Amino acid sequence: MSDFVQIGDVRIKRSNIASFGVATREKNFNNLNLWGAVILWGISKVSKTVEQKLQPTKYLYITTYQKDNYTFTENEIDISATLADLENGTPG
Repeated sequence: MSDFVQIGDVRIKRSNIASFGVATREKNFNNLNLWGAVILWGISKVSKTVEQKLQPTKYLYITTYQKDNYTFTENEIDISATLADLENGTPG
């Protein structure tokens, strides 16, 4: 087992990992004006791509003892495989 884990372009020393987990992030459209909301709603009725972009995003987060915070979305990495690697290889 390597002393480091490679996730995307980031290489983290396993012994530096303080915590990690998976969470879901909701899309935030609070700053959208009324016309933007109406247009977005109209487009979402037509386009599956827009509908997918409105779905909550699952992500993996890692915090190190040095207080570095990393997040990786399900679009960037295979979260299940990476989580299994972290659970099997991180000293506890």
